[in-house]
Amino acid sequence: MKKNLLVLALAATTFSGAAMAWTANGHGGSMEFGGTLTPKEMGNPWESKVGDNVTELNGSLKSGEKKVEIILTKAIPVLSIRTAEKAAFMGGAGITPQINFNGLIDTARIIAGRTVLQANVMNADNPAEKIGTLNSVLSTAGFLTRATSEGESSYFSLSASLPAHAFFGGVSTVTKNTAPNAQQLITMIFPEALENIDYQTSSPSAPSDLKGEVELNNPLHSFSAAYAAGIERGNAISIALDAPATSNLKWKASLPVTVSYQ
Repeated sequence: MKKNLLVLALAATTFSGAAMAWTANGHGGSMEFGGTLTPKEMGNPWESKVGDNVTELNGSLKSGEKKVEIILTKAIPVLSIRTAEKAAFMGGAGITPQINFNGLIDTARIIAGRTVLQANVMNADNPAEKIGTLNSVLSTAGFLTRATSEGESSYFSLSASLPAHAFFGGVSTVTKNTAPNAQQLITMIFPEALENIDYQTSSPSAPSDLKGEVELNNPLHSFSAAYAAGIERGNAISIALDAPATSNLKWKASLPVTVSYQ
């Protein structure tokens, strides 16, 4: 701050020197400082990615049956949010990610980072026709590193019970039900999410993961974080048809998800 004031004073002296004049028997006077102050908007430090469409989820059932299970041979990524650069950002207003799965999951019922996913199944040849219900297990995890102005670093497996908390709407609202190892779970469902993590310490494995809620509005703290949601390899997608199948059915289910910042 002192350096900025010094520069300002020197600038004022330099620019006003041409008009400055000496006054005989002078009694002082008044000078003014002025200029334009332009607020610098803080950029949003995040980027997000929605998983690619998956269209080869084929299953078989006998004529007249209403239920089928499809076992996944690989994970299905659904959503990821991560810091856009491999560098921590300073806290501030308007940058806290919020996630809305539009009723597909209940974050209050997440256990160890996993919860029931339910969506309508539609006729792919007639998208307005509902033909059944999809059920599966959605895995979700938020991982965050935080460094204070005193140089203390912490790692978090995130929960979020209020919109002020990072990744609210996408992780458990109950801290004890948070994924026990967020990095491990993210790696299984959306490994790209961790590529830009800044561990803010010389040893990424040094601090133990804490479970908890974190606000991002403290300008004296720096943060780096990642979020992922997806269905793990080996899990089943179950489809319960509204009516027994009598012929081949092409199906589809939409998983709408909205990301916002506050």
